[in-house]
Amino acid sequence: MVKAVPKPSTETVTTNRGIGGRGGASAKKSGTYFENQAANYFSTPISKAKRIIGSGAFGKISRNPTLLGDVMIRFDILQKPLLVECKFGYARGENQITIKKGWFDKIADEAEIAQQYPAVMFKFKGKRGPNSRIVAFSWDTFQEIMQELTNFIKENKEDVHVGPGDVGAYDDS
Repeated sequence: MVKAVPKPSTETVTTNRGIGGRGGASAKKSGTYFENQAANYFSTPISKAKRIIGSGAFGKISRNPTLLGDVMIRFDILQKPLLVECKFGYARGENQITIKKGWFDKIADEAEIAQQYPAVMFKFKGKRGPNSRIVAFSWDTFQEIMQELTNFIKENKEDVHVGPGDVGAYDDS
């Protein structure tokens, strides 16, 4: 007896799960959306941010420092900008996220080439509001940034006005 091959289904199968879905074009759109969201959020009077268009494969192949990372954030107070790798959709449910050491190694290598501070930014899938977006640094990077800020405060002590509850606040009036 010969088994018959089933007829192809005429029903439309939707594989796009929208922002935060898994795989394919949807994952790419989710990542791009999060990168744009990060660049917009950090474009403020004290910082400038831009999404690095063409990063990823182009930047990795060419090793062009202007095409490394996903987002570059420059704070006026820091000597070097942050080079950020954005990660969205690596969740185990909506309350956990998988963090891979390889992400930190990759952005650290790219930031060294570009002479910037490496960081990884995460967004919890399906969450909004406080603590839904996180920025992570290695201990070394965090220590380097804190040392730079401490030196800035020491060098500009006369211009820095710190009051109770205003840790590190400064008045530029």
